[in-house]
Amino acid sequence: MSNTRPALNSIVSCPTTTKARAATPLQCVKAFVLRHDRLREPLVSFRQWTTSQVARTRRAGLINNYFAAQRMRKVQIGAGYNLLPGWLNCDVQSESSQVVYLDATKPFPFPDKSIDCIFSEHMIEHIDYDSALSMLSECRRVMRPGGTLRIATPNVLRLVSLFKSDLLDAERAYITWGLRVNVHSAMGSPACLLLNNLMRGHGHEFLYDPETLISMMHHVGLHTALLCAVGESQHDHLRGIESHGKRIGKEQNVFESMVVEATA
Repeated sequence: MSNTRPALNSIVSCPTTTKARAATPLQCVKAFVLRHDRLREPLVSFRQWTTSQVARTRRAGLINNYFAAQRMRKVQIGAGYNLLPGWLNCDVQSESSQVVYLDATKPFPFPDKSIDCIFSEHMIEHIDYDSALSMLSECRRVMRPGGTLRIATPNVLRLVSLFKSDLLDAERAYITWGLRVNVHSAMGSPACLLLNNLMRGHGHEFLYDPETLISMMHHVGLHTALLCAVGESQHDHLRGIESHGKRIGKEQNVFESMVVEATA
């Protein structure tokens, strides 16, 4: 029996280059993975892991630079593509080198009483109830006395209101939009379809009504929690910072979203 190993490209049927040369080992591996679906998910997970490790490594430098440059320290949790000037924009995943890695379900990388305000838009519904309570507790820990927490999230009561028989114009408009954009079936109750879509779709874990979110804020030691209109605040630096309306439309965002501000 020969001890000679077969060439890698003969095992995985690698593609060849335009000059008919044998493919490189990396090309062979990529070709093999593309033909075997069960390998794709681990590969994606590995890429996400390496990305997060790089982000963790540069996090301390970004935070230190921001703290040194800003007397008023403003943190956005779950920034996505809404990078606010003058803010420390944080997210658990981002392609921007200016976004600080932050997993909202874990302890925040900030000292006690070091942040003046925290803003989070359509993020808290993507983590479960216990993790959200932990996140709010961390917000309270890192905020300076008198600091403000502003959270925007879907209001489940707005979805429940769609079950009424006497719908308002805004409710009818939301149903029409929701069925067209988010629900691809006309069978059954539109309100039921839209409620399940928002509760179970989009990576959502838990939806809130004002009473539940405000009571959670009070539980962790925040106070004077009040509902605000989208884009409005008694604080100048917290006005007009929401961006969800750019994605789904201003009218739809105003209808489905609630905004709560609380004080440390």
